[in-house]
Amino acid sequence: RDIGGELEVVAEVQPNVPPLGGTYYDGVFYAAQWQNTYIIRYDLEGNDLGNAEIGGYLMSCTVDPERDLLFCIIFGRPGEAPAQIDLLILDLNDELNLVGQVDNLLDGENFEDFRGRIYWAREHEDGHLWVSWRPDPNDENFFAWQVDIQENEDGEWTWEEIQHFPVATDTRSFGIGHDGQNLWVGRMNEAVIVITDDGINEPNWLTVDPEEGVIPGGEVAELE
Repeated sequence: RDIGGELEVVAEVQPNVPPLGGTYYDGVFYAAQWQNTYIIRYDLEGNDLGNAEIGGYLMSCTVDPERDLLFCIIFGRPGEAPAQIDLLILDLNDELNLVGQVDNLLDGENFEDFRGRIYWAREHEDGHLWVSWRPDPNDENFFAWQVDIQENEDGEWTWEEIQHFPVATDTRSFGIGHDGQNLWVGRMNEAVIVITDDGINEPNWLTVDPEEGVIPGGEVAELE
């Protein structure tokens, strides 16, 4: 929790194996473990809530809180050489059942490095999903991608790149987050988080309730 520029630890969870690419929602911490095909789950008291098998090597997960969806990024499945990155969409209200999938996110077959982290920024209507990646291990630059994820009328999920740009980090699969205005970027060899402008104006002086809806002709709806 950020309090006036200072960080305060509000809970601490210690899994048996170091986690990577975790997220938190509604009292539950979800995370990946290196080269495993399941999600680990803990509550804020550190109680193990059990693993959820997803069938692919999980690298990172993040939550869409408006639709209660858990997005998971995987880089291949047991017995298969990793050839692409897939994004799985799971229902938090239905025992993490798979409701959708985006195959070959960011055209992953062109990448030599399949590690990545993801974060869902609810403030970014033109592309909620942020992905950290370095496409070429020989490139000295590290990148953040903003991606729009949509479900079409046929129930198929698609992706579209909104933007990408280099960020100041020292690792090819850096942790990435968002505080409502800026990106927070992790580093591997330093206990440092770098705050990075994402180039998007997030107005915080105006909120609307409801945010969207349809008013039938001749009728009135209250807007706060």
